[in-house]
Amino acid sequence: VTVPLQESEFRYDADTYTVSYPAVELLSGTGYAATVLSRVSGPMGADLGSHVWLFNTEVPEVMSSWPPAGQDGVSTTAARIQLVFSRPVAHVDADDFQVLARALGDTVSASQLVTITAPSARDSVGATILSFAPEGGFLPFTRYRVTMSAEVLGELATESYSWEFSTAARLDDAALGGVISNGS
Repeated sequence: VTVPLQESEFRYDADTYTVSYPAVELLSGTGYAATVLSRVSGPMGADLGSHVWLFNTEVPEVMSSWPPAGQDGVSTTAARIQLVFSRPVAHVDADDFQVLARALGDTVSASQLVTITAPSARDSVGATILSFAPEGGFLPFTRYRVTMSAEVLGELATESYSWEFSTAARLDDAALGGVISNGS
């Protein structure tokens, strides 16, 4: 990743011979190269060559998901999907996520792609929470598969992340009773 910096952004301490780089926001899961050109040594340093050091920022880990992986009977009343990460993510865009849905018990039909709201990320104590929702909410008696591209975690991430869950019936008030069926 190239981060353009202006010469005026660097600070030099002549007493300690220290050059300070400006504060730069680095993306998670990304490789960087920092270079000090030989010309900073003046005319006598032309033969020294430039100094380059490479470093990587850590790839965030998925700490949890909501609804939880494998959960059955998820309520349809609060349709939200969340991922909690160990640190800020590198990229957040709706195209980085795919939500597929298929009615429970339907083994013939292909899963349908679900349109989602724009994801939002917020920092919390020691974590980053990313949230989005299926437009129109969760459907009852439906299995969902959510897949997040590796790009969300940064260019050094090697795998996408996915999980499944299924929803329950839509009931206004379960205390009133009633019969729940999937219509098959």
